[in-house]
Amino acid sequence: MDNIVNDGFYSSIERGLDYSTLRQQVLANNIANINTPRFRRSDVAFSKMMKNTGSNDNNFAGIFSTHQNHFSLGDNGNNKTAMFVSQPNDTAFRNDLNNVDINKETSESAKNAIYYQALTQIAARRFRLMKDVIRGR
Repeated sequence: MDNIVNDGFYSSIERGLDYSTLRQQVLANNIANINTPRFRRSDVAFSKMMKNTGSNDNNFAGIFSTHQNHFSLGDNGNNKTAMFVSQPNDTAFRNDLNNVDINKETSESAKNAIYYQALTQIAARRFRLMKDVIRGR
């Protein structure tokens, strides 16, 4: 009963929300650079991120920056909070060697927004359930 709050659920939700937030930033950057010659699209490696963070680690201390172009969360510039952002080897399909496909980026952005919304709804339901349990309902 003492682990009802610290059961790993909220840290998993937090990691998912952090992933989704970072992915939205990366997708927005891709879209913003659609007309930049030689720009290579980036994406967030979800499976690597989740593998590198243990269930008892709720602050991404297991993730580290291995390249200067990795994004980081927070303003402190601490590379221990950096998440792995990769540049897939997508073939450039335009003459300027830019490989951003606006249709793919906007559809991925919409999927990411749905994922984020689902996580927030799950967390809200869990909070309501805990509140009802505390109130004895």
